[in-house]
Amino acid sequence: MTLIGPQVDSPCSLPQNQKTAPYTTKRQRCSPLELPEILVMLGRHLPRDIVVVCLRVCHMWHQALLPWVWSSIKSRDTENLPQLSALETHAPLVRELYIRNSHCASLWGTVHFAGLTVLSISFPGSEKTVDLIQQHQSTLLFLSVSCFYSPELLEAILGCQRLEKLHFFKACINVSEWIVIYERLLHRLKVLTLSVSPRSTPNDPESLDDSENAVGRLNCSSTVAMLQNLSLVWESASVGKIQDLTFRGGDIQAHFEMIRKCPDLVRLSWCCPVDTTTRSPMHLLVQELQYGTGLDQLESLGLQQAFSNAYFTILIDRLPKLSALDLSCSSFDRQSWQLLKGSALSKRLKSLNLMKCPELSGSTLQDIMCSLVGLVTFKAELISETDLENDKRNWVCSGLKELRICFAPVKKPYEDVIALRLAQLTNLEVLDLDYSRLSLYLSIDGRENEFGVLDRLRTLRSMKSFRVLLSSVAWNNIEFEWVLEHWPKLRNLYVPVCGGNLGILAGQVDHHYY
Repeated sequence: MTLIGPQVDSPCSLPQNQKTAPYTTKRQRCSPLELPEILVMLGRHLPRDIVVVCLRVCHMWHQALLPWVWSSIKSRDTENLPQLSALETHAPLVRELYIRNSHCASLWGTVHFAGLTVLSISFPGSEKTVDLIQQHQSTLLFLSVSCFYSPELLEAILGCQRLEKLHFFKACINVSEWIVIYERLLHRLKVLTLSVSPRSTPNDPESLDDSENAVGRLNCSSTVAMLQNLSLVWESASVGKIQDLTFRGGDIQAHFEMIRKCPDLVRLSWCCPVDTTTRSPMHLLVQELQYGTGLDQLESLGLQQAFSNAYFTILIDRLPKLSALDLSCSSFDRQSWQLLKGSALSKRLKSLNLMKCPELSGSTLQDIMCSLVGLVTFKAELISETDLENDKRNWVCSGLKELRICFAPVKKPYEDVIALRLAQLTNLEVLDLDYSRLSLYLSIDGRENEFGVLDRLRTLRSMKSFRVLLSSVAWNNIEFEWVLEHWPKLRNLYVPVCGGNLGILAGQVDHHYY
């Protein structure tokens, strides 16, 4: 008889001084409940209250799951706040602290969190905010504060030497103070967001305009930069590190001067209504490209509300690295699509956003889906059954990972056509069908042996997020069971549900239901 197992030397084959008694060697076995990856999945995906229950399974589980319980503390629910004694005991495990009221700030301000890296404070008291920041200056990487500006607060923030991301909201400061923050923090931050509440006083001639557009948000140094009506800052600040730039309204010419100061710009989003009496954003960009200065590195371009066919061809032909277009809320139409279709950009375009383009027809959207082979992300509005009937070509964008589209009310035969085309997009990870009137359920009229469009989407095994809003049909347990079986990677689900049918997905999907 042959034994299957690890090969060990027989005691008879060993030298006399190395012989051991038989069956003294013990095999070490690891219980599946002790596998580290199992415990990580439990801590990462289960709700916090369930993880707390899991602490009681055994000592090893208690030690492994305890950091997941205490890693993030939030004060949104005042009824479930941790006891101060327990918080002091487990303070070294806390990595993220979110404070929403002054009571928690006073209570937790006496505790030192040695490993704190994320601190978010959302209440107006600046004195308590300063104390909390000063206690954790050596460890903070991300800081979000929403309170009135003060010199003491600025000094506390500047003392955080490891700080990488700063979100500063409701800061009541003037331009000169704003420039101080900008210049002293830009060189070492990856993300800087400033939402400025303008302050106007008779003795402050440099105060910001107190209109609604005087709210600025700036994210810089290799991330995003957004600014509204704060053009004075650009005159005294270096912005060479900015790679992503976003504008919302304001002075077009001032924005353009800002763009010219960013030689490393990779992503530009310019949302500004076109004013026929002045030069448009597209006109300024084309003019800059014709002179051959900068903008050659642009990979992503957004021109929401600032689109014009007159400059479109020149613009896309002179940006050799461009691969993403966001033309939402613009006048993009069939003529625009023909210009794009005939350009070299159509062969390398990976992302296209055409949401809320009122002049764009469903037939044009169908042509886009049948023409752009390399699309990875596509967002648009509406395709009707007439569009599908007039153009029976298959969609060619097989590499599509994110699709947001709405199908108008369709007849039963065309549901199968839509399902077939969606099923061929096997790489889809995010699918948003909005208010599409499709039979996206498994049980029709109470007969569970009849299947709708949803069952034909079993090929989409990479699905991570699925969203559809149906006014007349709600999901039941049979649909949820199908989802768990056929979409193993699903993390977000937005669907209408019948009452009492939420438990089947608890702990398995980060679900949101309508």
